Amino acid sequence: MKDSDIARRQFMQYSAAGIAVAALSGRLLGASTPIPRPAEAAGTAGRAVTTEADVLVVGGGTAGTIAAIQAGRAGAKTVLIERGSQLGGTTTTGGVSFPGLFDAWGKQIIAGIGWELVRESVELDGGTLPDFSKVPQRHWMNQVRVNQFLYAILAEEKCAQAGVQLAYYE
Repeated sequence: MKDSDIARRQFMQYSAAGIAVAALSGRLLGASTPIPRPAEAAGTAGRAVTTEADVLVVGGGTAGTIAAIQAGRAGAKTVLIERGSQLGGTTTTGGVSFPGLFDAWGKQIIAGIGWELVRESVELDGGTLPDFSKVPQRHWMNQVRVNQFLYAILAEEKCAQAGVQLAYYE
Protein backbone atom coordinates (compact mmCIF):
# COMPACT_ATOMS: atom_id res chain seq x y z
CA MET A 1 0.00 0.00 0.00
CA LYS A 2 1.37 3.40 -0.95
CA ASP A 3 1.67 6.32 1.45
CA SER A 4 -0.77 8.30 -0.71
CA ASP A 5 -3.42 5.59 -0.17
CA ILE A 6 -3.09 5.88 3.59
CA ALA A 7 -3.19 9.67 3.46
CA ARG A 8 -6.29 9.57 1.24
CA ARG A 9 -8.03 7.13 3.59
CA GLN A 10 -7.23 9.27 6.62
CA PHE A 11 -8.42 12.38 4.80
CA MET A 12 -11.75 10.69 3.97
CA GLN A 13 -12.22 9.48 7.55
CA TYR A 14 -11.52 12.88 9.06
CA SER A 15 -13.62 14.68 6.44
CA ALA A 16 -16.61 12.38 6.98
CA ALA A 17 -16.39 12.79 10.75
CA GLY A 18 -16.11 16.58 10.48
CA ILE A 19 -19.05 16.87 8.10
CA ALA A 20 -21.21 14.63 10.29
CA VAL A 21 -20.44 16.67 13.40
CA ALA A 22 -21.09 19.94 11.59
CA ALA A 23 -24.31 18.70 10.01
CA LEU A 24 -25.76 17.33 13.21
CA SER A 25 -24.93 20.50 15.09
CA GLY A 26 -26.79 22.61 12.51
CA ARG A 27 -23.63 24.41 11.49
CA LEU A 28 -23.09 23.00 8.00
CA LEU A 29 -24.97 25.88 6.43
CA GLY A 30 -25.68 27.79 9.57
CA ALA A 31 -29.04 27.13 11.21
CA SER A 32 -32.05 27.93 9.05
CA THR A 33 -30.20 29.01 5.94
CA PRO A 34 -32.63 29.62 3.05
CA ILE A 35 -32.28 27.08 0.25
CA PRO A 36 -33.21 28.45 -3.18
CA ARG A 37 -35.40 26.24 -5.38
CA PRO A 38 -36.04 26.57 -9.10
CA ALA A 39 -39.11 28.70 -9.74
CA GLU A 40 -40.41 26.36 -12.47
CA ALA A 41 -40.44 23.36 -10.16
CA ALA A 42 -42.43 25.26 -7.56
CA GLY A 43 -44.94 26.56 -10.13
CA THR A 44 -44.10 30.20 -9.40
CA ALA A 45 -42.24 31.27 -12.54
CA GLY A 46 -40.43 34.54 -12.08
CA ARG A 47 -40.28 34.36 -8.27
CA ALA A 48 -37.57 32.81 -6.13
CA VAL A 49 -38.73 30.13 -3.73
CA THR A 50 -36.80 29.29 -0.57
CA THR A 51 -36.99 26.57 2.03
CA GLU A 52 -35.69 26.89 5.58
CA ALA A 53 -33.52 24.03 6.81
CA ASP A 54 -31.18 23.20 9.65
CA VAL A 55 -29.34 20.58 7.60
CA LEU A 56 -28.88 20.37 3.84
CA VAL A 57 -27.60 17.08 2.45
CA VAL A 58 -26.39 17.20 -1.14
CA GLY A 59 -26.54 13.82 -2.82
CA GLY A 60 -28.94 10.97 -2.15
CA GLY A 61 -26.45 8.14 -2.37
CA THR A 62 -26.40 5.70 0.51
CA ALA A 63 -24.20 7.92 2.72
CA GLY A 64 -26.21 11.07 2.03
CA THR A 65 -29.50 9.28 2.57
CA ILE A 66 -28.34 7.84 5.89
CA ALA A 67 -27.03 11.24 7.02
CA ALA A 68 -30.37 12.85 6.16
CA ILE A 69 -32.37 10.16 7.97
CA GLN A 70 -30.19 10.52 11.07
CA ALA A 71 -30.47 14.31 11.05
CA GLY A 72 -34.25 14.08 10.62
CA ARG A 73 -34.56 11.55 13.43
CA ALA A 74 -32.48 13.85 15.63
CA GLY A 75 -35.07 16.58 15.10
CA ALA A 76 -33.28 18.77 12.57
CA LYS A 77 -35.32 20.22 9.73
CA THR A 78 -33.54 18.40 6.92
CA VAL A 79 -33.54 18.78 3.15
CA LEU A 80 -31.97 16.12 0.92
CA ILE A 81 -31.36 17.07 -2.70
CA GLU A 82 -30.66 14.40 -5.30
CA ARG A 83 -29.86 15.07 -8.94
CA GLY A 84 -31.48 11.84 -10.12
CA SER A 85 -34.78 10.05 -9.74
CA GLN A 86 -34.16 7.81 -6.73
CA LEU A 87 -32.13 7.43 -3.58
CA GLY A 88 -29.37 4.89 -3.02
CA GLY A 89 -26.66 5.92 -5.47
CA THR A 90 -24.42 3.04 -6.48
CA THR A 91 -26.61 0.48 -4.69
CA THR A 92 -29.64 1.44 -6.78
CA THR A 93 -28.95 3.59 -9.83
CA GLY A 94 -25.41 2.27 -10.24
CA GLY A 95 -26.63 -1.32 -10.28
CA VAL A 96 -24.25 -2.58 -7.59
CA SER A 97 -26.86 -4.42 -5.55
CA PHE A 98 -24.43 -5.94 -3.08
CA PRO A 99 -23.55 -3.09 -0.73
CA GLY A 100 -20.65 -4.86 0.89
CA LEU A 101 -19.59 -7.02 3.73
CA PHE A 102 -20.98 -6.42 7.19
CA ASP A 103 -18.91 -8.91 9.14
CA ALA A 104 -15.38 -9.90 10.03
CA TRP A 105 -14.05 -12.94 11.88
CA GLY A 106 -17.45 -14.20 12.98
CA LYS A 107 -18.87 -10.88 14.16
CA GLN A 108 -21.13 -8.31 12.59
CA ILE A 109 -19.14 -5.06 12.42
CA ILE A 110 -21.50 -2.70 10.60
CA ALA A 111 -24.92 -1.71 11.92
CA GLY A 112 -27.02 1.45 12.23
CA ILE A 113 -29.34 2.98 9.65
CA GLY A 114 -27.43 1.48 6.72
CA TRP A 115 -27.88 -2.00 8.15
CA GLU A 116 -31.53 -1.23 8.92
CA LEU A 117 -32.12 -0.44 5.22
CA VAL A 118 -30.26 -3.53 4.02
CA ARG A 119 -31.91 -5.87 6.52
CA GLU A 120 -35.44 -4.63 5.77
CA SER A 121 -34.96 -4.75 2.00
CA VAL A 122 -33.68 -8.35 2.20
CA GLU A 123 -36.61 -9.33 4.44
CA LEU A 124 -39.19 -7.68 2.16
CA ASP A 125 -37.69 -9.51 -0.81
CA GLY A 126 -38.00 -12.85 0.99
CA GLY A 127 -34.25 -13.32 1.19
CA THR A 128 -32.09 -14.45 4.06
CA LEU A 129 -29.13 -12.82 5.71
CA PRO A 130 -25.87 -14.68 6.27
CA ASP A 131 -25.09 -16.16 9.66
CA PHE A 132 -22.33 -13.80 10.74
CA SER A 133 -21.39 -15.98 13.72
CA LYS A 134 -19.81 -18.54 11.38
CA VAL A 135 -16.54 -17.67 9.69
CA PRO A 136 -16.78 -18.87 6.07
CA GLN A 137 -13.78 -20.20 4.19
CA ARG A 138 -14.28 -17.38 1.71
CA HIS A 139 -15.15 -14.04 3.30
CA TRP A 140 -17.06 -12.82 0.23
CA MET A 141 -19.59 -15.62 0.76
CA ASN A 142 -21.15 -13.50 3.54
CA GLN A 143 -21.87 -10.70 1.11
CA VAL A 144 -25.44 -9.40 1.35
CA ARG A 145 -27.38 -8.91 -1.88
CA VAL A 146 -30.34 -6.53 -1.97
CA ASN A 147 -33.18 -5.81 -4.35
CA GLN A 148 -32.17 -2.35 -5.57
CA PHE A 149 -35.75 -1.27 -6.19
CA LEU A 150 -36.94 -2.21 -2.71
CA TYR A 151 -33.87 -0.53 -1.26
CA ALA A 152 -34.67 2.75 -3.07
CA ILE A 153 -38.30 2.68 -1.92
CA LEU A 154 -37.32 1.90 1.67
CA ALA A 155 -34.76 4.71 1.67
CA GLU A 156 -37.42 7.17 0.54
CA GLU A 157 -39.90 5.81 3.09
CA LYS A 158 -37.35 6.16 5.93
CA CYS A 159 -36.67 9.75 4.84
CA ALA A 160 -40.39 10.54 4.90
CA GLN A 161 -40.77 8.96 8.35
CA ALA A 162 -37.86 11.06 9.62
CA GLY A 163 -39.42 14.24 8.23
CA VAL A 164 -36.76 14.74 5.56
CA GLN A 165 -37.82 16.97 2.67
CA LEU A 166 -36.71 15.38 -0.62
CA ALA A 167 -35.91 17.32 -3.77
CA TYR A 168 -35.18 15.23 -6.87
CA TYR A 169 -33.63 16.52 -10.10
CA GLU A 170 -31.91 19.38 -8.28
